[in-house]
Amino acid sequence: MKDLCIEDINKLIYLKSDISPPKIELFESIDSTSKYLKDNAIYDNGVFQVVIAKHQTSGYGRFMKRWDSEANGGLWMSIASSIKKINNPSTITLAIGAVIAETLKDIGFKGIGIKWPNDLIYRMKKLGGILVESHAKDEDLTGIIIGVGINFTTPSLSLDTTRYNLQPTSLEIISSDSFDKSQLIASLIISIMYAIKEYDEYGFNPFYETYKKYDFLKGRNITVERNNDNLSGLNDGVYEDGSLVIVNEVGRHRIINGSIIHIEK
Repeated sequence: MKDLCIEDINKLIYLKSDISPPKIELFESIDSTSKYLKDNAIYDNGVFQVVIAKHQTSGYGRFMKRWDSEANGGLWMSIASSIKKINNPSTITLAIGAVIAETLKDIGFKGIGIKWPNDLIYRMKKLGGILVESHAKDEDLTGIIIGVGINFTTPSLSLDTTRYNLQPTSLEIISSDSFDKSQLIASLIISIMYAIKEYDEYGFNPFYETYKKYDFLKGRNITVERNNDNLSGLNDGVYEDGSLVIVNEVGRHRIINGSIIHIEK
């Protein structure tokens, strides 16, 4: 597995896309790539900023849960950009998850699914996660920071996953073939940049069918925790607004916010 190199990443993005190359910063160690962008992002319209770390000391996921980011153990990256305020930033997490799963499949990592709303799953184990944070930039634009964590190697600890019985996995488990980190990261950056541009123009609709292809929960009995209340039933996918659909003896339920706390294996 060839180590990542910022010069190689920039070169690959330049050769493989027609989007203006983003500003990319690479850190040996940092507290959090997303926190760094919160303090330093520009959010100019059409501009992308990318921060990559070989090690994060205070990485986090949803609800500020700790995300273990071991040195050289994965992709720890955040991308800052902006979208029109009329779009719904809650569904961009699903769109980004869909394009990441598709990109990884195209590279050769098959069998990856998406667990609503933001986890990448392989064989009932957690491969990675996506966290989108947004804030109003001005009256027309919303600034977004997209954090992406994907395990290259299986972490020794996984505080975020053990709570809900999802143990960690990694790209090295999915494929025994070595891979070029720089090439993989460049491909993901390109896919995410194109996705943000398309989302900015059309919203979640262009990504909906792709998301459904990778929907890990569809057809499984699950339990969702929401506002200190648990709801169980058969998952019937997601609506086009990104809400989760659960069917049980009472009827159909749409979940906008919540956490999956049980999945039938």
